[in-house]
This record gives sequence, C-alpha cells and structure tokens, in this order.
Amino acid sequence: MRVEEVVRRAAAVLRDAGIDTPEHDAKLLLTEAYGCTLSDIDKAMLLSTPLNALAPSDEALTIHSSASSAPSDEGAPSRQTGELPPVPQDRNFSASDDWGCSVTPQSSQYQRFAAMLARRAVREPLQYIVGHAPFRYLDLAVGPGVFIPRPETELVVQEGLDWLVAQHITVPRVVDLCAGSGAIGLSIVTETADAEVWAVELSERTATWTRRNAEAVLGSTGCERSGDNHDSVPRIPDAGQADTGFEDGGASRETAGAGMGRRYHLVLGDATDSNTLAELDGTVDLVVTNPPYVPESEIPEQPEVRDHDPELALYGGSPDGLLIPERIIDRAAALLRPGGLLVMEHDISQGTALVAYAQVHGFAQAHTGHDWTGRPRYLVAWCDDYCA
Repeated sequence: MRVEEVVRRAAAVLRDAGIDTPEHDAKLLLTEAYGCTLSDIDKAMLLSTPLNALAPSDEALTIHSSASSAPSDEGAPSRQTGELPPVPQDRNFSASDDWGCSVTPQSSQYQRFAAMLARRAVREPLQYIVGHAPFRYLDLAVGPGVFIPRPETELVVQEGLDWLVAQHITVPRVVDLCAGSGAIGLSIVTETADAEVWAVELSERTATWTRRNAEAVLGSTGCERSGDNHDSVPRIPDAGQADTGFEDGGASRETAGAGMGRRYHLVLGDATDSNTLAELDGTVDLVVTNPPYVPESEIPEQPEVRDHDPELALYGGSPDGLLIPERIIDRAAALLRPGGLLVMEHDISQGTALVAYAQVHGFAQAHTGHDWTGRPRYLVAWCDDYCA
C-alpha cells in the first residue's frame, strides 16, 4: 500500500470520529511512527511511495537523535526510545482491520502507527499520543496531568518580551504563575539572555512535567543537587519554597545548561497565595501567566479538552471563571515593582471584567490584547507609577 492511501484511509477514520484536522493528524502520527518529517510524508504522497519504502530524511534523523531523553511518565512516550505505553485492546487496530490497510503485520512502524491512530480515534489529544507539543522555539514534553500549551499563549509571551525590549530592561526579573508544562517561563529564559525566571506550579503531578522540560531545555545535570537520591523524578520543593536545584553544583551544571539553569527556579505552591514568593514582592519586572480561567458554567465540548486537560489547570473556580484570574491579578500587583507589567491570558468573555478589576486593584493602566483571530484573549496591565 502506498503512503497516500494510508493517509487517506487513516484520515477517514479520524474524520468519522469527529476530528477537525483528520489528514494533518494522520500524517503527523505517521511521521512519529516512521521517524520522518511532514515534508517526507508530503513528498512520499506526491511520488506515490510505498509505505514500506518510507524512510526518515537526514533532517528527521537529526531531530530524533537530539530528542530529549527525559524519563517517561505513565501515559507518556519516551522521547529517547519512541516507545508507547500499552494500548487497551479495545482501542487497537490490527494490521488488517476495518479501515482496510493491509500491510506486513511484522512492521513495527506500522503497528505503532495503528496503535496511535486507535488512540486518536477515541479523541485522546494528539499531543499526548506523540508525547510532545511545539511552543515558540521549544518542543515540550506533555502527557496526562499537564495542560497542553496552545498557540495563543505564544502571543502572551511575545507581549511580555516586546515590553522588556521597549523598556530596555536587560536583566529582568520575571514570574510565571501557573507554570504547567513550563512553556511560558522556559521561553522567556531561553529568549532573553539575562532574564531570571521564577515558575510557580500548584500540582505536584504537573510539576514533574515542568521539571522534565526544564531539564531538557536547560541541561539534565542542572537539576542534580548534593544529598539527593537522584530518582528519575527529582524532589519537588515544599510549598512556597524556591527550588534552588538549578543553582547548586558548580561549573559542570552551568556548562550543561549554558548558564540558563541558574536563572530558572521552579516553585511548588499556590500562585494566588501571598506567601508564595513573598520574598520577591515589589521587585518583579514582569509577570506572565496563563491561569485556569474557563467558566465552570461552560464545560468544553471538545473531548480532548473536557476529558483530558487537568481540571485544576482548566476551570477558573467560579461560574464565570473569574475567581482565579482575579486572585492572580491581586498576587501580581504585590509581586511587581512600580511600573512593572502583568500579561495574563483569559477567556474571550472576560476581557472587560478583568480590565476593570485590574484598574481598581493596583494597576494604573490596563487593556485587552487580541489573539490571531481578533478575539479578546489576554490582559495587559501596568502597575502604578508606570512611565511610558
């Protein structure tokens, strides 16, 4: 069978399952199973290449050889070996199943593709299946227990980075509240040469993903510290306690993370609690955050979101979803220095309410930023005594 036919038939399965981007998802799963790139798949479809002749390009070999070797978690594939956790039998497609793709049953690549296709057909998130998600210049490990980073959050990061440049702040102090996968904080620390970032995450399960991505981006040895037992998932600090694991250990750790590990601190704690990072109050230049904000009265319709994104990272704590975002505004106002900036993602229904709230809770100016589709998507607010 040729690659084009495999993609067409797999896309039909996903289309029948109600997936909005069936062909894209089918091709992406094929790239993961066969260790190649989307351009390899497109070329194979154009040239009517047989499936068993599909081979990775030099680019794909480079990508796969440099993939993170972070330890796998339950429900998450290892980026080093490409292995997947067992797939329940009721989700598995055999080599000659209903979708009509007859190939050599012994092909491990095909068996992997069939297993991943089965998982996608029951609306498991594509990013959980492949085990990673792109975000700006990073490729982040994701899986059960962590919120999948979205493209609109990249705009939130860009807003903060542009402000730092405009204000000529070359050594900024930045706080990422509700860190999740680490997408926001890790983007800032890698794109701003001398930024120091504190990332706060409430869920210990989610924090293992934050830690994993920090190790992958900043250097795995940067998380080791004297006295640790060096378990596969390093110790998470107590609530409100700054994680100094990236700072200990001398020059070898600095080399491993190109010095960035010394500038990224992971804290396990409540981002709305005044005790969390209290030692930084009044000193922070920039707070960038994507807190839980979905109104509890508006349960998402997409199974990928409703059934898989962690509820703790999804819902805003009240019917209108404003409770947690408002508490984040309060905490940010205390953390920021005079003239500091808050950039916070929110639901498209919350723009006006959050601007009004910010303006009476420590912020002199506030407005709403819009996403790629023109929808009101994030709050931009300056603390008192801001000078343009």
